[in-house]
Amino acid sequence: MVGRTFVQFLMATTKEVKEIDLSKYRRESGVAADLLDPCRVKYSGKMESEKRYGLHGSMGYLVNRLAGSMHAAFDRRAEALDVTAAQWAVLIALFNDDAATPGELTRFVGVDGAAITRLLDRLEAKGLVAREPHASDRRAVMIRLTDAGRRLTPQIVAISREENERFLEALNMEEREQFLTLLHQLVRDLPA
Repeated sequence: MVGRTFVQFLMATTKEVKEIDLSKYRRESGVAADLLDPCRVKYSGKMESEKRYGLHGSMGYLVNRLAGSMHAAFDRRAEALDVTAAQWAVLIALFNDDAATPGELTRFVGVDGAAITRLLDRLEAKGLVAREPHASDRRAVMIRLTDAGRRLTPQIVAISREENERFLEALNMEEREQFLTLLHQLVRDLPA
């Protein structure tokens, strides 16, 4: 339910000031008072508060909290398959041919080179990926899914879809599309 306030905040436009009355939201949603900032947030091209800016009025905090909760839920479900959310990101990138080298995976997944190396080491130890020499560059390595990795990835896709649906169930289809569009807009311009 906290995500609902975040979506309302994101959907506000600079042309029209939308006020989110968090006290009313608390009463209607049943969300505990300590989960929301005690101020009312207005959006008019910049964030303002009538009382004070606090942790629960921070977009960064809300996005991080939502992401952490989603990763934890995914990890609980995927534990039986012995795959984490971070490992899933690498597997799906390889499965969909979005990346094939450690450098491409680093950029695509959005983690540093050391993290990709550790993820690939774990996935290789589990028999889900293999490193192979690059055909035309002796210095480069290609990463590919093994047969086991290719069989496992669709099972993880199902878990990911179910968890995404569970987290988005409070939103109607229009709100979901707007939410994802706004997230893509914010993420698109992040530094590499």
